[in-house]
Formats: sequence, structure tokens, C-alpha cells
Amino acid sequence: MIIENKTTRLLVRHLGPLELDVLGIVWNAGEITSRDVFETMRERHPYGQSTILTVLRRLCNRGALEREDRNGMYHYSATISRDELGTALIDMVTEQVFRGDPVPVIEHLTGRKLSRA
Repeated sequence: MIIENKTTRLLVRHLGPLELDVLGIVWNAGEITSRDVFETMRERHPYGQSTILTVLRRLCNRGALEREDRNGMYHYSATISRDELGTALIDMVTEQVFRGDPVPVIEHLTGRKLSRA
């Protein structure tokens, strides 16, 4: 199993769709204020500002984000890359769903049947 970082393991098990949406916004921005996350999310979903602030706080508590206070405005950035999380998620599926056999995962991702030697 490739997942070695404890924080990454915890993230993989506890991230829901809303957390992933918020994390995606932060990844796309590189660094972003809570207000900008809320404005971006508001274009997609009718979540309140307090909900978005709660998600940002949880992502910080779980180690996925870090925040810096600049004159009373929090700026958020990711501590884990999209690639790192993607790898961890695929590793988890491989281990938990396919009992460590990567072939079915590769076949699904590529849409091709692999021959086993």
C-alpha cells in the first residue's frame, strides 16, 4: 500500500463531496480567502457562509488546509496536492475493494481488459 502519511490516510477516509468541492476550489486558486471560497461555492450550491466556514475549519483540523490570518482575513492553502490525494484514494479502493489487486482498477480507468501473464 502506498498510503504512508497518517494525515493522508485520515483524509481519504473522512472526506465527503462538500469537502472535496472546497478542496478543489483551494487547489485551483492556490491560495484563497474564505470569502472567495464562499462566493465560488455559491455559484454551484446554495450553502450558507457558516457551512463553508465550518468545512474550511474541518479541513484545517484534518491537516488538508492551512490558514494564515492577514489583517483579520483568513487565507487558505492546501497542504496536500490533488495528485497525492488522488493516489491515496486509488490506493484505498485498490486495497479495500479489490483486495490489493490493481488490475481491475487499471482496467476500469483505461476501459481496456488487461491480459494476465
